[in-house]
Amino acid sequence: MTPITLSYYPHQKYITFLIALCPIIIGLSIFILPHRNYAKKRPVGAVLLTFLKILGAGCCGKRSHGEQHWLDKAKHRGFNKHAVDDAKFSLRVFLVLVPLPFFWMVFFQMYNLWVDQAGDMNLYIGSVKIPASESSVLNGLLDLALIPIFSKIIYPVVDKICKCCEFTLLKRIAVGHIVTIAALCVAGYVTFQMNVLAGLKPPQKLPLAWIVPQYILISCAEVLLSISAIEFSYNQAPTTMKGTVTAVFQCTTAIGNALITPLALLPYDLYLKDFVLAGIIFVVLIVFTIIAVNYKYREENDKTIN
Repeated sequence: MTPITLSYYPHQKYITFLIALCPIIIGLSIFILPHRNYAKKRPVGAVLLTFLKILGAGCCGKRSHGEQHWLDKAKHRGFNKHAVDDAKFSLRVFLVLVPLPFFWMVFFQMYNLWVDQAGDMNLYIGSVKIPASESSVLNGLLDLALIPIFSKIIYPVVDKICKCCEFTLLKRIAVGHIVTIAALCVAGYVTFQMNVLAGLKPPQKLPLAWIVPQYILISCAEVLLSISAIEFSYNQAPTTMKGTVTAVFQCTTAIGNALITPLALLPYDLYLKDFVLAGIIFVVLIVFTIIAVNYKYREENDKTIN
């Protein structure tokens, strides 16, 4: 909606901001109005603060005899065994999340590139012109359609076909990286074809429909990677650390956004950008695979997600 209003009212941008503000106000109202019916529980202690103190205690001094992990030192400094063990396992989950900011960095940079790519295409469907920025709506619509398809159809079918090799959450994340590489390569090929047509006499433009396959692939990748990663984070986190681990997962998106600026400064030609981003994701996939292969699931969760 906002790209359409911007195209019709380019000098009255406040209209676009008002349109964007309305659903936020409605959502906030829906959240606040029934607050008296919520089941409320008072927070018990500061979990994050305790976690940071355990890390600080583990960083100081030398290990005693029999201490296998560097955080075991915290057990002799006023922290109980359960809290220290939870901190140790949370760190293992955090290690799995380390490559994710680089995926989000590429993902959000890709959004800008693909809108620019759409701007150089034939935006007319019949007599109607589609704003280039409206093409990004495909990602959200496809996500809504693909989430139940993957959950109810694709995952069960894959599990039945590959009975000896279960499609675990970490494997889904790895496949999500591979599909991301495929999406970027398709986008790079489309850009190459656009350059070929632009060099003809007279110059020609590809129809906007050519951009659909790459959006289908990146939406599949997002479902495989993002949803599996947050499910993994929540399921694998110790009970006392579920909120903290989930928050760290959300922070990977923020870090990825922050990394866009240095990525945008890299000096390479426009038609090569998708292939460069695909190369970055390939390196991220290698790092993630090494981490995932050495990861050991929590015993109590083995039956549900491993």
